[in-house]
Amino acid sequence: MSSDNFLDLLGGELTAVKANEQLGIFLLDGSGSMDDIGEFNISLAENVGRVFKDFVSTRFKTSSIKEEFQIAVINFDYEAVVRVPRIAVTDFDDFADYNPRDESKDNPGTFIGGGLLKAKEIIDDFFAQPNPDEYPRSVVIAILTDGMCQLPKETSQIARELDSNPNVTISCGLFTTREREHKGINTEVKNFLQMIKSKAGVYGVIENNEVLRKFFKASMAAIPTKKKESDV
Repeated sequence: MSSDNFLDLLGGELTAVKANEQLGIFLLDGSGSMDDIGEFNISLAENVGRVFKDFVSTRFKTSSIKEEFQIAVINFDYEAVVRVPRIAVTDFDDFADYNPRDESKDNPGTFIGGGLLKAKEIIDDFFAQPNPDEYPRSVVIAILTDGMCQLPKETSQIARELDSNPNVTISCGLFTTREREHKGINTEVKNFLQMIKSKAGVYGVIENNEVLRKFFKASMAAIPTKKKESDV
């Protein structure tokens, strides 16, 4: 499954292949620019936290994947921190705060590669777990950012390394405002995100919370059925 725009995938449902193990890793931007005001007169970061929590609580936990799907959450600015380690969807805390912005930092920058390195650690551990039944294992990394990475060369290299694993898919979303889009200031980051996403991944420009929900859904639905690890 592949697309240059996640809108093409929105008809897909969140379903799991029998005896399949899937992992979704959400990389959520907590840089200083996420303080900009978005929908409902609250910050972009606060909107992300609310929509993400609602998506997992009401979508994942009521879907057929809930027993076979795991998730993890990484917040990143110029540094990265694992907000939620790899857990079963059924263990997701419906009452926690998932706003990715660390208010103790004054206008931090953006290094997506730092989040990808944290994701790699989680992925390596996921694939290292015993798998006596040789269940197919797949991972998707859903990157959500509102601006250009400050170390694009390093991030591109890390993304290529992750994407070289046929069981790993990278999807990218640009969370922005209508004002930014009208000013035409997003061209560089759009090109960059489309470059680092996987062929099987999804990409989209997101201007409101409803489309953000659809991005999360499309990213998880884009996990392809790939070869068993023993066949790679």
